[in-house]
Amino acid sequence: MDRASTPVAANRGSGKAISMTFLVSALLAMSVFLNVFLARKVAFLRVQNKVLVDSDQLQVGSPVPPLTGSSPSGTPMSVRFGDVRIPTVLYIFSPQCGWCAKNIENFRSLISQAGTGYRVVGLSTTRQDLDDYLSRERLILPVFASLDSVLIAAYHVNSTPTTIVISPDGKVLRVWTGAYQDGLRHEVEAFLGVHLLPCCDGGAPELKTKS
Repeated sequence: MDRASTPVAANRGSGKAISMTFLVSALLAMSVFLNVFLARKVAFLRVQNKVLVDSDQLQVGSPVPPLTGSSPSGTPMSVRFGDVRIPTVLYIFSPQCGWCAKNIENFRSLISQAGTGYRVVGLSTTRQDLDDYLSRERLILPVFASLDSVLIAAYHVNSTPTTIVISPDGKVLRVWTGAYQDGLRHEVEAFLGVHLLPCCDGGAPELKTKS
C-alpha cells in the first residue's frame, strides 16, 4: 500500500469512530427516553389504580339510602337512619370469613358498648350457616340476611369485615375495612368512644363470595 492511501484509511477509521459514537449516544438517549416514559407510565397506572380502588369504596360524606331487605328468617326488615338521633354502625360480615372470626370478640364488644352513643346493625353477605353462626357467637342485634341488589351496589358490599358509620341524615361518617387491629383499632376506639382488645395480625379483608 502506498502513502497516498494512508489518509483515506485514517478517514475511514475516523468515520467509523464517529458513527459508533453517534450510535452509542443515540442508544443512550433512547434508553433515557424509555426510562422516563416507563416511569411516567407507572405513575399514571398507580393513579388510575387508586381511582379504581377509591371508586370501589364508599367515600366519607357520601349519602346512602335506607336499608331494606330481609332477616335470617326471611321477614322483611328496614332501617331508616333518621329514626334515631345517633349514628348507625353497619357491620358487614360472613359466617365463613376468617378475619370476621378473628374480629368477633371486638365485634361483640362493639355491640355491648353501644349504649346511647350509636346503634349497631349487621349485614351478612350470605344466608349459609347464618342462624348457627349468630347463635354460636351470641350476637344479639338486628341482622340483614339479604339486601336489595341496588343497595348491595350502593353500599359497595365487596369485602368482609367492613364497618360503615352512617349519620342520622344518611351520610357516611367513616368506613373501616378489615379486622380491628393496630391503627384501625385505635381509630374505631377514638371515633366511637369504645375500648377494644388487641386483635390479630394483618387484618386484611376477605373478598365477598356469592352464596
